[in-house]
Amino acid sequence: MVHWRQLSDGDAMLMIMTASGTTAARALAPVHGKVLLVDDNEDLRTTVRFVLEDHGYQVCEAQNGSQALEVLEAYEPDVVVLDLHMPVMDGCTFMRCLRASQDPRTACTPVVLLTAYPESWTGGLVPTVLKPFDMNELLATIRRARSSVAG
Repeated sequence: MVHWRQLSDGDAMLMIMTASGTTAARALAPVHGKVLLVDDNEDLRTTVRFVLEDHGYQVCEAQNGSQALEVLEAYEPDVVVLDLHMPVMDGCTFMRCLRASQDPRTACTPVVLLTAYPESWTGGLVPTVLKPFDMNELLATIRRARSSVAG
């Protein structure tokens, strides 16, 4: 289980609780943005999370769209990186719920699709990175998505 903690000086700390109950912590780079990473593949989430953290992003993970909706309001991400094919709630359903939200802090949150099945999304133009993917392409797409809202 992974938790992040924002420290008072703006730095972030990553707390990792292993299956055996041991806890490890590491200081993260200064936060350049908050990413909600939604994918049912734990190995992919772990890999992407570590790369994003090394590039100064704070990352919160969810295994499916339902979990993502639960953490969305409290976490207030700058960008959501979203798989489309997941159990419980897929990415298409999550996107409809996100865009229908009455909360102005989250309803317009930019989304980057990270999927092997882009044809599954028929809801309009959304930046998409195809699996298997190049990490530099994902980082550039996240930066563009963030700047399209901030700029």
